[in-house]
Amino acid sequence: MSKKLPILFLIFLGFLIIIIYSFIHILNKNLNDAAKLNEIDGTSFSNKLPNDYSQIVKNYQNISFEGTLTSKTREPISGFIYQKKFILMLYRLPVNGSQSVNKIVKEQFVASNIPDGVGYYVFSAEHWMHDYQEPFSIEYKPGKPEKTDSIFLNVLGNNTIIIKKNDSVATYSSQLNNFSIRYGVNKDFDFYGKLKPGVTVNDPVKVEFRKYQNSIYLILIYPKTKNNSSSN
Repeated sequence: MSKKLPILFLIFLGFLIIIIYSFIHILNKNLNDAAKLNEIDGTSFSNKLPNDYSQIVKNYQNISFEGTLTSKTREPISGFIYQKKFILMLYRLPVNGSQSVNKIVKEQFVASNIPDGVGYYVFSAEHWMHDYQEPFSIEYKPGKPEKTDSIFLNVLGNNTIIIKKNDSVATYSSQLNNFSIRYGVNKDFDFYGKLKPGVTVNDPVKVEFRKYQNSIYLILIYPKTKNNSSSN
């Protein structure tokens, strides 16, 4: 009987660990789902372009404004049609831009995946840019991001190059497969994007960080896409 007691205790302990782990997993899922719902409830679309965004897009020729997504927790995300064949997305990052872009932005060129247990909200410009198909599934972490001093960009794709990187701008070009942005080596991704299944992108995608009045702006420029099963 005395030998059986440790075995029974270990079995009980194993069951207890499984129950606790399952409870934590369900709790995290419920919290993530609640955060997503709160993000969705607090999201709206408008035809207003923020003043600083209008100054940024002055650098681009043949561009037309389509709309802005606003939320309770994040800066506005504005969408444009650029040169009639590209979609341009503009977003003010929660980054202190007092330093040069050279020092703020750090890059890696390896595969990245959203970690298990972290809930993300799917962002889509197709909500108000109905005539255009997005090649990427873009997701961002719900909640208000903390102010930071650094950006870690991860890009995976063929023909990835750094076009320009100086005090005020950093521009990357890639036959992009996926990308992510986070604000520390061990931080969760703030943004994550990956090419949709069955989608072909013929033109390279540009990822750009631009400094304006001590703020840093993320600019994504990507083409309208051709689906392997259907066309635009």
